[in-house]
Amino acid sequence: MKMLLIAAILFITACAGSPMHIAQNPLDYSDGDLVEATHWNKSPAIMEEIKRRNFIPENEWRLINRGTIEIGMSRLGTVLALGLPLSSNRSANADGTQEQWVYGRGMYVYLEGDNVTAWQN
Repeated sequence: MKMLLIAAILFITACAGSPMHIAQNPLDYSDGDLVEATHWNKSPAIMEEIKRRNFIPENEWRLINRGTIEIGMSRLGTVLALGLPLSSNRSANADGTQEQWVYGRGMYVYLEGDNVTAWQN
């Protein structure tokens, strides 16, 4: 039984679209697959391919490498800097839709559209 479980895990992690496989050959994947892989695997190969494809403005890489954010930062840059939020909330008003990302430890990030508008911690 234990061997079957190990074999299943190895099979899943080696699947063509898995983050592990994407990290080995990032050039072969669509923009969406590459971005999705960053949620689980921030390997140097994936990060370099994201840079090459200009998904993130150059000025955000310094913040990503430090694990910090700033007003105006992109949604993807925020995920690469802080990771995925534990949960999120949306609110709508006359000005549009705002998202609140909840990170725990009192950290909240607020976004409108694709950009950070505020945060608190």
